Amino acid sequence: MLSPNDPRRTNKRGLKSTRRRLRYAFSRVMSRIWPRTIYDKMLREVFISSDHAFQPGPQFEEIDPTIGEGKTPAAKVIAFYLPQFHEFEENNRNWGAGFTEWTNIARNIPRYQGQIAPRTPRDLGYYNLMHGDIQKRQAKMARDAGVHGFCYYYYRFDEEPFMDGPIKRMLADPSVDFPFCVMWCNETWTRAWIGKDRSIIAEQQYSASVMEALVDDLAILFNDPRYIRIQGRPLFTIYRPNFLPDADAKIAQLRKMFQEHHGLDVLFTMAQTDHAVDPRPYGLDGAIEFTANKFNKHLSKVMDPARFYDTSYSSKVYDFDELIELSLAEHHNDYPLVRSVMPHWDKNPRQPGRGHVIHGSTPQKFENWTSELINRSEESLFFGERLLFVNAWNEWAESAYLEPDTHFGGAYLNSVARAVFRNPLTQR
Repeated sequence: MLSPNDPRRTNKRGLKSTRRRLRYAFSRVMSRIWPRTIYDKMLREVFISSDHAFQPGPQFEEIDPTIGEGKTPAAKVIAFYLPQFHEFEENNRNWGAGFTEWTNIARNIPRYQGQIAPRTPRDLGYYNLMHGDIQKRQAKMARDAGVHGFCYYYYRFDEEPFMDGPIKRMLADPSVDFPFCVMWCNETWTRAWIGKDRSIIAEQQYSASVMEALVDDLAILFNDPRYIRIQGRPLFTIYRPNFLPDADAKIAQLRKMFQEHHGLDVLFTMAQTDHAVDPRPYGLDGAIEFTANKFNKHLSKVMDPARFYDTSYSSKVYDFDELIELSLAEHHNDYPLVRSVMPHWDKNPRQPGRGHVIHGSTPQKFENWTSELINRSEESLFFGERLLFVNAWNEWAESAYLEPDTHFGGAYLNSVARAVFRNPLTQR
């Protein structure tokens, strides 16, 4: 037996290490020339696709804040805004300590050839809305790109606000000098939100005490000088008016309570989705398009990627061009309506392997679509205003965001700026 210090033992270990390195190098070369299995090839494609999503793509642009310098926007663009990028008790209790919307982003991987996944934030990073000056930075970035304001998703359960830390923080800081409004997301919150069972996290109720607390809390927002008003009326949107019991009577009651308790003449609107389109049966003043939910069930052109990496993928991949075609096919409505656009759509971060995708968006397609709807806004003024909504500013777990990422950079923000500031309406 060789002693531990015998040089022959050292040489033997070195020879084994060299052989391992040679075998590894040889296997890498051979796997590229002659893949041992289809699985090996597919796995390499997943790695390449993931790395491709992280790298600047051919349509990458740095943010250009000079596009709108000295120009007047052709319309007021308002972007929906998700406030879930911070830690709060209900999320910790249901999803684990430290959960935020960024946690969902980390679950996404490419499931078919050509899918841009994962989506990675760039200029603003993985921010926390309760820390630092992030809200001021978002406001400046949005304003430079021609975005007029944010529409915060607003939640309230059991007479208590829910996920409201960023809104309260913004209200308390006048230096966040940026217009805003809110959309009441009046759905019961279940675990199905990220693809789990439908057990209830927080139940939406509509008792008299709940409605009174809702009105009092909203009145604080409506009276903020930054709140968006149309013809002097606070703009307020209800996501699912069809979920309200006796909706028309309930909305009439809310309207009366705002007037009598706070002297507010509120402009009531609804989100136009596949569940409800016409605001008139609910006694509402108008509607705001919620693009993906409105057109999802009407999409028919299913894409056929050259390769699905996830052979158990159970949803469909639709065509972004068809979404634009459906949107532009609508011309006239018998009620006040604000149109909307959407930069991307992919729900796999929240529902891995089951989230449907609308594939094929490019900054140029998005810009053309935005420009056309801005042009049409002059023909269908919303209570005297040219408005356009975007879904969304920061819905990262649905890939519906304008904030810069590592693949496109600021290309989609620049697209909004070019559509808003270089539109023919700005020359009048």
